[in-house]
Amino acid sequence: MNGYAAANVAPAVDGVKTLVRARAHRIVAADPAVLAAAPAELTSAGLGDVIAKTVSTLDWKMNELLFDEPYSAAIAGIVDHVQDRFLRDPQRLAGRDPDAISGLFEALVYSGCAMTLQGSSLPASGGEHLISHALDMRASAEGIAHDLHGRQVGVGTIFAAALLGAAFEIEAPRFRSEPLPFDRDGWGSIADSVLPHYQKQSVRFAEASRRLAAGDTWQRLRASLSPMLPDPRWLKSVLSQAGAAHRVADLGIDRERFRWALLNSAQMRERFTSIDLGWATGVLPDQADSIIDRFLS
Repeated sequence: MNGYAAANVAPAVDGVKTLVRARAHRIVAADPAVLAAAPAELTSAGLGDVIAKTVSTLDWKMNELLFDEPYSAAIAGIVDHVQDRFLRDPQRLAGRDPDAISGLFEALVYSGCAMTLQGSSLPASGGEHLISHALDMRASAEGIAHDLHGRQVGVGTIFAAALLGAAFEIEAPRFRSEPLPFDRDGWGSIADSVLPHYQKQSVRFAEASRRLAAGDTWQRLRASLSPMLPDPRWLKSVLSQAGAAHRVADLGIDRERFRWALLNSAQMRERFTSIDLGWATGVLPDQADSIIDRFLS
């Protein structure tokens, strides 16, 4: 995962994954032989974490277009020079090819550096990460185990790409401005900790919907982001060939638990992401099941 190389950390505060600015790393050291010999589950989790950048970059760009969030094409492309070493032939990761695994490791380090340079998690984390965070938070609240961060993020990335694709197909959405419904029962014992974040998110969501509906904002946003969107089938193929999680069942959870996470994950973060856009355009909850059936079964 890329967090080791980032100054941003995400501890659970009162059960809620919270971003905290810490001190940046001085050195990251690794032995390529140890990396190549690591359990395949861990290597594939790294792929899931770094491939999220292909979708999270759209969330970052969307926040620039809607809220003037500083965006840097240079930082967004910081891993581009190494990703062909493992994305061109993902089976090399499954076969423990030392060069492919070292390339993945370098990409994770550069991804963490990108977050440090930007001063936030925007260069590498978007709505797909929130799905993973929600799964972690609910599992911790219930005292049960959850899967690895990167494995959950990889599956979430496939969903987020399909979600954005479905949203961009709508030429003239009727944007919703009402808050997402707060699921107190689903959040269980941490509901009171999530609620303040949900309240901030509701304000941000309403403002984003207002801006999306104004003038030609939606047309400009679609035109800017659509060319950047990866095909969810390609993402699924890459993860599958590398032996990584690419289906809900791979995470050891049932469909309903994953569906709950994707429908409620936006409640824990103020930032406007792909999940929020899905709600604003009506793709969520309407197409949640069809996306799961098509891409994650």
